[in-house]
Parts: sequence; C-alpha cells; structure tokens
Amino acid sequence: TAIREGGQPEWDFAWNRYLHTNVGSEKSLLLAALGCSRETWILARYLDRAVTENSGIRKQDAAAVFAAVSSNVIGQPLAFAFLRDQWKRVKDYFGGHLFVINNIIQ
Repeated sequence: TAIREGGQPEWDFAWNRYLHTNVGSEKSLLLAALGCSRETWILARYLDRAVTENSGIRKQDAAAVFAAVSSNVIGQPLAFAFLRDQWKRVKDYFGGHLFVINNIIQ
C-alpha cells in the first residue's frame, strides 16, 4: 500500500530493503511490492533494472519484476511496450534462454 500510494521515497526505501536483505521470501515480497507503484517513470526504471547487469536484480528474478509490473493496471501497457520496444535488448540480456523469456512473456 505504501508503494502504491506513495512516491519515490517509499519506492526507494523498499528498493534498498530488497538490495540489503538476504532472506529469500522477503526479496520475493519486495519484488512484487515494487511493481505496485502508480508512477510510470518508476515502473519504467524498474523494468529497465530487470534487464541491466549489476542492477541488483538477479536474472532469474526478472520474470517476477515483469509479472509485478504487468499485474498493475498502470504497469500492464508499460510492460508490454517495454518488451516490444526493447525486445532485442531483453533477448540479448538473457542470451536467448527461452525459458526465462517465456516466463517474462507469461
């Protein structure tokens, strides 16, 4: 709720928690929560981080980022546009591993 109703400070707080926790279940919850923002620029930045080396998001967690953003009414068209416009980048980032790319598309 804080991320959905808040702005950048709330999102950044949760992002820093994600980066610094070693608890897998907390990381999963935070990945999902970070996709709840109503700020399109924050969601776009989040999607970008999902396909950027050394961003803090593990490659195997990128699908969870896309799922979180696309389950958000505001984020769904944004996630689709990101995949459409950045398809080559996404494919190159995952080295053509169809399993990961398939999970993102779902």
